[in-house]
Amino acid sequence: MKRKRKLVGNLVLMAIIVLFVATGILAAIAMVVLSNVYHDMVKEELRATAVHLADAFDHEFDGDWYISSDGKIGKGVTVVDTLYGEQMDALHEQTGIDYTVFYETTSMISTMKKEGSDERAVGTEVSERIAACCLDEGVDYYSTNLKIEGKSYYGYYVPLTKVNGDTTGMVFAGRESSDIRKTITESAVIMVSVVIGFILVMAVGGFLVNKKISHAMRSIVDTLVTISEGNLKVAIPDKVINRKDELGIIAESTKKLDEELAVIIDNAKKLSGSVTASGENLTQSVDIATQESAHVTSAVDEISSGALNQADRVETSAGNTESIGRDIESITDNVNELKNYAENLVGLCNEVKSALSEVAGQNAGVMEEMQEINQQIRSTNESVQNIEAASSLIANIADQTNLLALNASIEAARAGEAGKGFAVVATEIGALAEQSEEATEEIRQIIQQLVSESELSVSKLEELNKRVEVQNQKLDVTQKDMEDMERGARNVSGSSDNISSAIMDLNNSKDSLMDIIRELSAISEQNAASSEETNASMEKLNSTFDVISNSAQDLKQMSEKLDEEMSYFHL
Repeated sequence: MKRKRKLVGNLVLMAIIVLFVATGILAAIAMVVLSNVYHDMVKEELRATAVHLADAFDHEFDGDWYISSDGKIGKGVTVVDTLYGEQMDALHEQTGIDYTVFYETTSMISTMKKEGSDERAVGTEVSERIAACCLDEGVDYYSTNLKIEGKSYYGYYVPLTKVNGDTTGMVFAGRESSDIRKTITESAVIMVSVVIGFILVMAVGGFLVNKKISHAMRSIVDTLVTISEGNLKVAIPDKVINRKDELGIIAESTKKLDEELAVIIDNAKKLSGSVTASGENLTQSVDIATQESAHVTSAVDEISSGALNQADRVETSAGNTESIGRDIESITDNVNELKNYAENLVGLCNEVKSALSEVAGQNAGVMEEMQEINQQIRSTNESVQNIEAASSLIANIADQTNLLALNASIEAARAGEAGKGFAVVATEIGALAEQSEEATEEIRQIIQQLVSESELSVSKLEELNKRVEVQNQKLDVTQKDMEDMERGARNVSGSSDNISSAIMDLNNSKDSLMDIIRELSAISEQNAASSEETNASMEKLNSTFDVISNSAQDLKQMSEKLDEEMSYFHL
């Protein structure tokens, strides 16, 4: 597509348009500022004139203002109508400002003419607003929109005062609005003319710059177009390269670009073939590396699985070792307790041996005492038998005495009264015989019971004697067993010491084993983690190989495409 080469012209035109718009805006702002400044100047001018005129009128003649009998204004003893009128006309001729003197609200002297005639504009009344401001309040009044005798005015009113300070009238100074607008318009025309002249000068300068720059840019553009068409055999005019502005820099840079591009493309063509071969070699190497990576990945999976199994087994061994440690601690406690029991058993055996010795001695004493008791029982049994014989004798005597008492009673009965006393004695004797017989019977029963119990005691003593002998035999056996138990307890205590020493060694070995297992567990976990990381790395590596393989294919394709693209340039 053919393009129109108007970049510089467009830039210059745009700059002129922007300059025109900016200048117009600045001119408008300047007009507004100028108008405001001029209005302020007019106000200050009118104020200064009115104040100066009022002050001159107040001090030229002494006395108060008044109206004479013929309707003329005077001050003090002088009618000033004509005099002040001439002075005001002279000032009007010099300054172009109109003046009016008011007595109260009525104009008495004025440089202005009534509308449509040459008659002085006297006898007119001011508005209530102006009268209220100057006469009632005693302050100045200014307005930019006054209508006086059909004309527009900028006007300034200054109060006139009596000797006592009371307001008695006003002095007016004003300019026609058309004069002010004319002055502002003339200033605006001058300013616009200057702006237009400045824009024309800038346009002519822009045209000349456009013409000069366009030629240089056209040379640079033609060179770039030739380069873009693949022809690197181009030449830029020296006068363009030797320019001192940016276009000279661009031209010189374009020339260097053409030279460097020719070198680069020449090298690129040479390297393109090497890149193609390297891409094929890289693809083959990546395929081989991918296969080897798959084998490594499989081996790493197996190592990771073995490491995980090893870690599980190490954890199980650690748990079993901890259980063994707890069992060792329990055995240690039991062995210590067994040792205490053995030591207590040795003491008890000694105490039992002492007690058995004492019991054996006591049994010997009991045997002797039992022999004595047996002898005494036998002696008692013989005495009881003697008592039984005596009891039988007494019983016989009681029977005989009872018979004698019965015979005495019979004889006493035969004796009658003489035998009554003897009968009583015989009765008592009979009763005593019966009592003796009863006592003898009781003694005989007691003796029989005592004899049977003595015989039973003797048999019991004999049986007890046998049991004591058996007990003595058992005590001997028990004493021997206690001696054997004491020796066994002492052996148990010694063995407990040996077991405690062995358990301490086992516990130390267990602690060492636990440390080893912990280290092995940490190593196993680290190996498992490393295996997993290695596995992940291998997966990433496989992914990288895939990317490299794809990149190698892309590189090969790009190299082939680069060869095609390089054929576009002509060196």
